[in-house]
Amino acid sequence: ALNDALDYKRNSNQVLDAVPIGDLGELPTISIADSLEFMPGVTGTRFRGNVDEIALRGLPQLFTMSTVNGRELTSGDGGRFVRYRIWPSNFFERASILKSPLPDQVEGGIAGTIELNTPSALDYEGPTLSLDFRGQYSEFNKNNDLIDETGMRMNARLTKSFSTANGEAGLVLGLDYMDNPIVIGQAWLPSYSKRTILGETAVVPNAAIFGNDTEDFERVAGLGVFEWRSNEGTVLKIDALLTGTENPQHRTFLQINNLNAPNRYVSADIQGGALQSGTLRNLLVLSRFEDLDRTDDAYMIGANLKKSFDHWNLELDGYMSQTEVDFQLMRPLFRT
Repeated sequence: ALNDALDYKRNSNQVLDAVPIGDLGELPTISIADSLEFMPGVTGTRFRGNVDEIALRGLPQLFTMSTVNGRELTSGDGGRFVRYRIWPSNFFERASILKSPLPDQVEGGIAGTIELNTPSALDYEGPTLSLDFRGQYSEFNKNNDLIDETGMRMNARLTKSFSTANGEAGLVLGLDYMDNPIVIGQAWLPSYSKRTILGETAVVPNAAIFGNDTEDFERVAGLGVFEWRSNEGTVLKIDALLTGTENPQHRTFLQINNLNAPNRYVSADIQGGALQSGTLRNLLVLSRFEDLDRTDDAYMIGANLKKSFDHWNLELDGYMSQTEVDFQLMRPLFRT
């Protein structure tokens, strides 16, 4: 597979990098974005440990275009960048980073274009069935009654090629399911000030924030590819990709303010001009929680017809791509 990727890059008439054919779905990743991070010049934006968006050559995600079989992949966030987390990596045979697009390719990626290719149904000999199952267990999740400590990922692919009176045909069917529960505990000091505390000048935090995030990311996706090649060389390929995700999240925060108010300190341990510990009174404490519920539903259906004449090549391509996002947020606030 590595030699195939090198040959593909060497024989291409444009500047690009490619993940080896066939290796993309075998990498230990849960989305296409995690797989793309293995390529040079690719930077992933991680969200709760998983890559969600991709940036090329140090430019923002807004400047990156994404295509599947040369067709623009839609985004539910109103920009060019795609939430790759909703697409399984095992649905694609090759991923390329196009840095110098050709006239027949979709234009719009200032930083570059991420080109994804679905498998060719005629590349497989005979019927094959592949199954993959991965389990997940987190001991830390037992401390949270809002989420399970177990998760899983399953995917299956069926391929079959057969001969017809006018040529040969092939079929690829794929199914992917993932349930990924995550719990994240966090604490941080957002900013600092210099104050005089009990007669000593010290750098003190303005506030302290403690948080706990829970998330259950569930994805169901399907792939279908039909390809037919006639005895005269005419090739028809029809492919369909669809995915649906549910992403409920629950966040709790406890924010302690007025840590930079000198009159609140009863005692303080200051070393090297920085506050190490102290006792305070009459603090303002904010407690809030957020319930976020996001669902993504996306699909792409396309058909491509290629026919060769004496000195001409005719290619017709049509597709439809759509992504819908539903995002709901509830944020009560309690102050004491």
